[in-house]
Amino acid sequence: MQLATSQTPGNNDAAPFPMTSPPDLTAIVVAFDSGAELAASIESIRREAAREGLAAQILVVDNASKDGAAASLPSSDDTTVLTNRRNVGFGAAVNRGFRAAEGRRVLLLNPDARLSPGALRPLLDALEDDPTVALAAPSLRLGDGSAQESPRRFYDLGAVLGRRTPLRHLAGPRRAAEQHLIDSAALPGPTDVDWVTGAAMLLDRDAMPGDGPFDERFFLYFEDVDLCRRLHATGRTVRFVPDAVVDHRFGGASRRQVPWNPLLWSHIRSGVLYSFRWSEGWWSSRWWRTAASGAAAFGLRLALFASLLTVLLPTGPALAAGAVGSAVVERPRRRRLGRTALPTGLGTFGRLAIVAVAAHTATTGSVSTDAVAPLLWWAVAAAASLDLLRRLRRASGGALRRRGFGHTTCLLAGDPTAAAAIAQSLAESPQEGLEIAGFVPLDPFAEGGPTPRLRSWEHVADVARDLRAEAVLIAGTADDLARTADGVDALRRAGVEASFALTGSTELLQPTDSDRVGAYPLLPLGIGAAARISDRLAAGAGRCAAALGLLLLLPVTPLLLLASAVASRRAPVHGVGRVGRELRPFRMLRLRTAPEGEDGGGRLGSLLRRTHIDELPQLWNVVRGEMALVGPRPVEPEVAEQLEPWERARFRVRPGITGMWQLDRLRRWRLEQMVASDLLYLLRWSPSLDLRILGETLLGRRTP
Repeated sequence: MQLATSQTPGNNDAAPFPMTSPPDLTAIVVAFDSGAELAASIESIRREAAREGLAAQILVVDNASKDGAAASLPSSDDTTVLTNRRNVGFGAAVNRGFRAAEGRRVLLLNPDARLSPGALRPLLDALEDDPTVALAAPSLRLGDGSAQESPRRFYDLGAVLGRRTPLRHLAGPRRAAEQHLIDSAALPGPTDVDWVTGAAMLLDRDAMPGDGPFDERFFLYFEDVDLCRRLHATGRTVRFVPDAVVDHRFGGASRRQVPWNPLLWSHIRSGVLYSFRWSEGWWSSRWWRTAASGAAAFGLRLALFASLLTVLLPTGPALAAGAVGSAVVERPRRRRLGRTALPTGLGTFGRLAIVAVAAHTATTGSVSTDAVAPLLWWAVAAAASLDLLRRLRRASGGALRRRGFGHTTCLLAGDPTAAAAIAQSLAESPQEGLEIAGFVPLDPFAEGGPTPRLRSWEHVADVARDLRAEAVLIAGTADDLARTADGVDALRRAGVEASFALTGSTELLQPTDSDRVGAYPLLPLGIGAAARISDRLAAGAGRCAAALGLLLLLPVTPLLLLASAVASRRAPVHGVGRVGRELRPFRMLRLRTAPEGEDGGGRLGSLLRRTHIDELPQLWNVVRGEMALVGPRPVEPEVAEQLEPWERARFRVRPGITGMWQLDRLRRWRLEQMVASDLLYLLRWSPSLDLRILGETLLGRRTP
């Protein structure tokens, strides 16, 4: 028997298994003051493995037991004891054993459970006969010979009320509790079920995450429900095999519903975690929660600034100055992925000082030296108070994450090798608060990558919805990034945040201050929980701005039409065929700048083109909803037909009057450069990026 000890799970795991070839089966038994039951459980594993002719690796994970049962096990080459110096919980202990496991099939068995004769073969057959089965579970037999309630349907509110509250005596909750349980005796044979209890289960190693099957936030209870829920969401099944029987001395310690029972509180905490993790309503409402959180933060800043400023200014001006200050101070970016630095106190002080002096000047009509000093002291106090509140919020968020709350469910996607490297980096950085739910390959035929492997990239939005993922982390090269545009747009519509671990991009797409996740810099793709609201607000604002622009141009419109008519000697306005959003054709309006069949138009035509005056009629296309102020370049129908399917993601948004192509001289060289630029814009879209492109267009800047 080998011994391995570590302070925390995952460090200094077991020494190599002393066999010349990998075992057929690895059995993991988590012990915690298990007494004599532990040895009996292990002996049943040896007996059944020998019956089936299997080489078995047995891993006993001792969760800081005090009875010495694990240490006193008879020495054996097939058994390794991994000792945790503190009780890390059932799920974390299993995961430590899983990382040391070498068998393709992994058996989880409670120390108070014993395999009955012939129990192992039906479980193995269930996995071998059907590749969709990721978990096979036996029937559990209690000490009095009755069957334990193992196969069940997923929880709903009625089942919770009927099983875990005093309302279980009412007819409705009682009926829901009965429907939650599945009568195993009535099943005709092996049956796919929602979930099974974790006292005994056989796992397909390839269907599980590399770090272990269980979410370690569940210290005890609900880790088995969560595992089965994840397997179903990834397209795998859980099979209950009644022919396999395991004897189980079930304690049910958490059922003693008294306040001083710590297992009851552990059960409640795990139930709350499970509800937040899998509630469709909670997942779907994240953009509203984001908006409410932003509004609450604005209100808190307003109250802080105004309350301090009322000492120096009347209430009305103090409130106005507080509102302006709340709007102009730099705010931490709210992202699910990456670590971002807090805004500097000096920058906050400078902005607030300007606002305070401006408010005082507007109120009194002048500003004196005697008045400036108190206003500056107010700016110092307000900036310091705001910085303190931000640090308290970050610290409280970290404390909640350490207790299992506030984690982000994340998908890895892209290149298998790059994704595996990021998964390893994240495993070494648990403080990131990311729960990796699986890997979505960009190329479905590429081998490797983290496990479990999920559906292909074209289904990434559906995978994110099924797994309640809040973020997607994409890894790969710049070429890989361009190919993700279609899926990223689908994620945007679903309100799922995405970021890319990218080494280079065009100037406008380089992050000015790089966020990081694990050891990797991130390129945020400009989407997240507020994407739907931002997208609609930006579209509405663009149409309003275009309408306003047309109104402002009315006085000079006759002159522009006359200039076009003189340069072209034809009707000034004409429409050209272009392909718009979702491949819909439309007529893009322009001012003519040259006679028919000519490219010149003289100095006047050249001036109209050089100053982009010929594009002003496209403001009417924006008002009609056919174009946007900023977007991909409008292309001809014959060009659209040449594009690859993945390149047509550029048609997910409206074409723009200006865009990345307008600022990039390379657009004159190759169609591929223009398409790549458009796709990168689509990936990184945000209202601030649109404003930046508009500003640089008006200033006449072009990137080399």
